[in-house]
Amino acid sequence: MGFSLIELLACIATIAILAAILVPVLAQMRNRADTTGCAANLRQIGMGAAMYANDHQGTLPGPLRILQKATYNASDAGHLGHYLYLYWALPTPRGGRQWAPALYCPGYRRLDSDPDNVDVTPYRLATTGTLPNNRNGTPFGYTGNAGTATTYPYRLSAMNWEEHSKIPAVMDYDHTVDGVKTLSHGTFRNVLYFDWHVEQVEP
Repeated sequence: MGFSLIELLACIATIAILAAILVPVLAQMRNRADTTGCAANLRQIGMGAAMYANDHQGTLPGPLRILQKATYNASDAGHLGHYLYLYWALPTPRGGRQWAPALYCPGYRRLDSDPDNVDVTPYRLATTGTLPNNRNGTPFGYTGNAGTATTYPYRLSAMNWEEHSKIPAVMDYDHTVDGVKTLSHGTFRNVLYFDWHVEQVEP
């Protein structure tokens, strides 16, 4: 026996109701996974920076650019991958750009129309405007596009103007399309602090 029209319509209505329930749940699960992956990336960045500082008399890696690319190479020393590849068990920098997975926020990647773009900047460093107590500074130092350092990275021991657990180090960066900025995680940012813990912070 075949289905009657009423039974078929009821079946379709049931499927539509289930889809309406499941789609938002699946989207929430995906966003939660992206958030967890981003926090794990930031912890890897923190562990790499801590090990680098331990090997360099307490000095942080740098000088760096404020916006951090998800790639690194031998000639561009302005990005974290150039300094931390060894601690992440990545290949030695060479001429072409190489991916550093810890520097690619999953939420940013999901929003990006070209996830293979080597010039994406999923993370940014904390600088003047994001440091506590309106403090001016660039803890990782600063270098311009020409590669010339204008300030040099701090020693962790010299950052005694605030508890390290209150000083932001690295945070996920807004995804921008046609001048419109979108938070990679919807309503908050993941922020790595200089005691190397990660928090969710509303902008």
